[in-house]
Amino acid sequence: MENEVKKYTKKIIQFLIIAAVCGIAAPVLIYCAEWYVYDDTLQTIMAFIAFLAIGAVFVLIFIIIVFVRMRSYAKRKIPSEEAKSELAPDKAWAQGINEKAGLPQCPSCGTFNKRGAERCEFCGADMEATTAEPGKSRLSDEELSKKIGTASMMTMIYLFLGLASMVCILVFADYSGDTAPPLMIVSIVAVFVFIFLCIQSSLKSKKLISVNVIQDILAEVIDELVYKPDESITRERVHDAGLIYGWNRFQGTDYSCGKYRGHDIELSDLHLSYEGSGSGDNDRNRDASRTVFQGQWLTCKLGKTIPATVRVREKLVDTDAGSEVQTENAAFNAKYQILADDPHYAFYILTPHFMEHIMAADEKADARTFFCFSGDCVHIAIHNNHGLFQLILNDKKEKRNISLLRARFRSELKYVTDILDELLKNEYLFSE
Repeated sequence: MENEVKKYTKKIIQFLIIAAVCGIAAPVLIYCAEWYVYDDTLQTIMAFIAFLAIGAVFVLIFIIIVFVRMRSYAKRKIPSEEAKSELAPDKAWAQGINEKAGLPQCPSCGTFNKRGAERCEFCGADMEATTAEPGKSRLSDEELSKKIGTASMMTMIYLFLGLASMVCILVFADYSGDTAPPLMIVSIVAVFVFIFLCIQSSLKSKKLISVNVIQDILAEVIDELVYKPDESITRERVHDAGLIYGWNRFQGTDYSCGKYRGHDIELSDLHLSYEGSGSGDNDRNRDASRTVFQGQWLTCKLGKTIPATVRVREKLVDTDAGSEVQTENAAFNAKYQILADDPHYAFYILTPHFMEHIMAADEKADARTFFCFSGDCVHIAIHNNHGLFQLILNDKKEKRNISLLRARFRSELKYVTDILDELLKNEYLFSE
C-alpha cells in the first residue's frame, strides 16, 4: 500500500501540472486569436483548441479528485499479510470510496445502492432487512432480462448523445456569434458526461449478471464460495509465480475462492499489459501499449509441499529461473519452456497423459496454459485473450433468454475446471 500511495501522489502531481498548462493555454490562445490573428480560419482553429483545453481542465479535475480519494484510501488501508490474498490492489479503493460516501449496502448481495433505495436494484432484496442471508436473493429471469435490456438501451442512448455532442463542438467551432464560446463549453462538458454515463450503464449490466447469474454458476462447482466481482488475486502473487514476463500494468476482476473437490482454490480474471514511452529505437519503447496476458488465473492448494519449484511457461530465451528440462514429448518441448530447481521433480508432475491433455485442450480453445508448482500451491494461467462471464452487448438472444447466458457461462467455466480435474489425477501432487 505504501507503493500505491507514492504512485497516486505522482499521478496527482502529473495531472495537476497538465491541468495548469491547459488552464493557462486556453485564455492565452483566445486572447491571441482575438487581438493578434486576423485570418478567420486560424482564429477558428485556435478557438477550437482553446475550448478543448477548457474541456480537458474539467476532465483532469475529475481525474485528480478520483486519485486523491484513491490515495487517501490506500494511505489508511494497510492490509495484514493474511488479508493480502483477498484484496485487489487496483480495485479495493472503490469499496472504500463507496463506504466513505455513505452509500447503503445491500444486506444480501453486498452491492452499494443509491441513497433512499427501499429494495436493492441489483438483486431485489429489502434494503432494511437485518437478517438477509448473503447471496440468496435473486431477480427472476424476466426481471433480470428487463433490467439488462434497459441498461443496454441506456448505454446506446448515452453513446449516441455523446457523439451528437461531438458534432455540436464542430458546428460551434465554425460559428462566430457571441453565443459560440458558452455553447462550445457546454458541448465539451456534455461529451465527457455522456461518456461517463455510458460506462456506468455498461458496468451496471455487468453487476446485474454478477449478482444474479455468475455467483450461482460458481457456487455449482465451488463449495464455501466467496465471490467478489470487483477484486482479484493480488499483483504480488502473480509476479512471484514468474509465469508471465514483460508487463507493468495489472488489472483484475471476478475474484472467487472456496473449495473444489476438497482443495482450496482461488480464481480471477486478469489483464496484464505493458505500457512503454511510445518513443525510442527498440521495440519495447515503440510499443506504447500492448496486452501481455489476458485470461484466467487459478491457484490450488496441493496435498503436500513439493521440495522444488517447477514452471511451465511460454518458450523463452533466458533460463534464469532454473534449469531447463526436456521431456520425451517433442511437441510439448517446442511449445513450452520447462524450468525447475531440480529437474527430477518435473517428471513427477508432467506425466505423458497430462501433457497431451494440455496440448489438446489449448488447441481446441485457442489458448495457452502455463503452470507454476511452488511449495504447497499450483498457479494455473490460462491465456485465452478474454475474460470469463462476459456479456455480449449485441447478442439479443442471451439478453432475452437468460438460460442461454447460463449455458455459455457454464461451458466457459468447465474449460477451467477440466484442466484442474486432469491435474487432480496426479497422486504425487494431491496425496497426503
